[in-house]
Amino acid sequence: MLNKNKIYFTFFISLIYILYFSQVFCQSEIKFSRLSLEHGLSQNCGRCILQDKEGFLWIGTEDGLNKFNGYEFTVYQKVQRDSQSLCNNFINTIFESNDGIIWVGTNDGLAQYNKLTDKFTIYKNEPNNSKSISNNAINSINEDKAGNLWIGTNNGLVKFDKKTQTFSSYFNSAIESGKLSENIVNVIFEAQDEILWLGTNNGLNKFDRKTEKLTVYKNEPTDINSISSNVIRSIYEDSEGYLWLGTFGGGINKFDRKSNTFVAFKNAPENPQSISNNNVYSIAEDNQNKLLFATDLGLNIFNKSTNSFVSYQYQPFNNQSISRNEIMSVYKDKVGRIWVGTWGGGINLLNDKSKFKNFNNNLQHSKALSSNRIRSILQDKNGYIWIGTDEGINKYDKKTNTFISYKNEPTKTNSLSSNKITPLYEDKSGVLWIGSFDGLNKMLKEGDFVTYKNNKEDLYSLAFNKVRCIHEDSQGNFWIGTWGGRGGLNLLNRETGKFTIYKHNSNDNQSLSNDEIFFIYEDRKERLWIGTWGGGLNLFDRKTGKFKAYKNNPNDSTSISTDYLRSIYEDSKGRIWLGTHFGLNLVVFKNETQSFP
Repeated sequence: MLNKNKIYFTFFISLIYILYFSQVFCQSEIKFSRLSLEHGLSQNCGRCILQDKEGFLWIGTEDGLNKFNGYEFTVYQKVQRDSQSLCNNFINTIFESNDGIIWVGTNDGLAQYNKLTDKFTIYKNEPNNSKSISNNAINSINEDKAGNLWIGTNNGLVKFDKKTQTFSSYFNSAIESGKLSENIVNVIFEAQDEILWLGTNNGLNKFDRKTEKLTVYKNEPTDINSISSNVIRSIYEDSEGYLWLGTFGGGINKFDRKSNTFVAFKNAPENPQSISNNNVYSIAEDNQNKLLFATDLGLNIFNKSTNSFVSYQYQPFNNQSISRNEIMSVYKDKVGRIWVGTWGGGINLLNDKSKFKNFNNNLQHSKALSSNRIRSILQDKNGYIWIGTDEGINKYDKKTNTFISYKNEPTKTNSLSSNKITPLYEDKSGVLWIGSFDGLNKMLKEGDFVTYKNNKEDLYSLAFNKVRCIHEDSQGNFWIGTWGGRGGLNLLNRETGKFTIYKHNSNDNQSLSNDEIFFIYEDRKERLWIGTWGGGLNLFDRKTGKFKAYKNNPNDSTSISTDYLRSIYEDSKGRIWLGTHFGLNLVVFKNETQSFP
C-alpha cells in the first residue's frame, strides 16, 4: 500500500550557479567577472569569502553579510531591537563548522547562523562572566579535528565548547613563558598534523593543544632565516605540506617546519617577477598548485618551480581586469573556481580560459557528426561515447576524432526506426536502447536493431511511439515513458517483448495522473517516481499497481510549484530535487519513520 505520509515541497526560484562562472584558469590571459552593488552586493569591500556545504557563497563586507546563490544576493544586516539579527555589519571572518553551522565574526560579537530559522544566535563579552567570549572584535574562526571551535579576537585566543556554550580564553603574559605572544590574534590555522598555528600582531605562535603551551617565532633582525615580519595576517598549508605566511610589511614567508627556518619573498622594485606588494591578507592554492596572494597591489600568482610572481592589477579601460588593486581575500571553492574580494571593487571571479573542442556536422566529411542538433549523450561500459541527434545516433572514436553514424534506412528491416533520437540507455547487461520519435530500439549489434512500436491491434504493444525516457529499476523491471497525446508508462517484458501499460483514468484517482511522461527515477529507498508534463509527480506502488499523485495546490505553499516537471535529482544526502517549468523544488518527507515501498 502507498504510505499516506504527506510530502512537502520547498520551492527555489534559483539555486544553480550561473553557467558562465568558471572552474579553472590559465595564467597567460586571466579575465575577471565582477559582482558589485549593482548585482545586489551590500557593499563593495569583500573582506572574506566562504562556500558552504550546500554550495552557497557567503561574502563578508563592511556593511553586512551576503549569501549568493549564483543568481542573486540575500543580505543580512543588524536590525535594531532584533536580538536574532546580525550583531554587527562589519564582517571580518566566516567559517562553517563540521556540523554545517555558519559562524560569523564581526567587529562587535560572534554570530551563529541557524539555516532553519534564518536567524542568528549572538555571543558577546560579558564583563562579569569569565566564561563568556573575551572580546567582541572577532578576527578569525577555525575548528580543530577534535571539534573544538577556536576564535581569534582583539583580546586573546578563545576556545568555545559547543556543548556547554562556554568559552575558555588564552592571553599574553609579560612574566610567564609559553603564553600567547600578543593578544591580538589575526588568524588561526590547523595544519594536517593537527597543530594550531596562530598569527598575531607580534609573531607566529605554535599551539600544542595537549599541553596548552605555545612556541613563538619572531623576526630577528640579525637572522635572515627568521620570519620577515611579526604582523601575521594569513596562514596557509600548500599541497606539498609547506606553511605559507602572509605578513603586513614583510611579504610572504615559506616556513620549513623541519628546520624551523623561513624563506621570505618580498617586493623588489627592480625585479618585475617579485611580489607586487609586501602586505599579504589572504592565500589560496589553485588546481594547478599555483599559490595566490591577496595584496594591497593586485592579485599575485606564484609559480613554485621558478619562484616567480605574476601580478594582476586593475586596468582602467579593461572591464575584464580585476576591479581594484586592494585585495582583501582570495578563495578557492569546491569546484576549483577562484573568488577574489577587493576593497571597494566588489567580488571578482577568475574566468575559465580552458578551450572546448567542437564537433560539427560536415557534409564534406563522411565520418563527421551526423547532425548539430544533439538530444542525448551516453558513455557505455566499454568507454564509447554515443550521441543521439536529429539525424540518427553516432559512436565517437576517441583515437581518430571521428564518428560512425547509424540512421533509419527505409529499405532495411533492422535499421533504426527513426532518425530523431530521444534518450539513450544502457541496461545492466550492456545492451544499448534507443528511444526515438517513432518507437523504441534495441541494438543487437552495431547497425542492427530490433524495434518496438505501437500497434493498435495489439494491447501489449508500446502505448505510443514517442519515447521520452527509459529506466531499469533495482528489481530488473524495464520502464519506458512515452508522450505526445497517447503516451503513458510502459513496462517491457524483455523475454516476451510484450508491454504492460499504465495510463491516466479520470475515474480512478489512483491511476497515473497524466500520460505525458518526462522522467522515471528510482531513489535509494527503491521508491519509483514518475514525472509528468501536466500531472505533477507520481509515486508508484509496484505491488498494487497504484499511483499517488502530488500536484500543485494554489492554496498550499508547501505543494509542488507546478504540475509541469522536467527533471529529478537525488543528492548525496538522499534528498529529492525536482526541476520544473516554474523553478526548483525540494521534496520534504515529514515523517521519515514510515518509508514508501
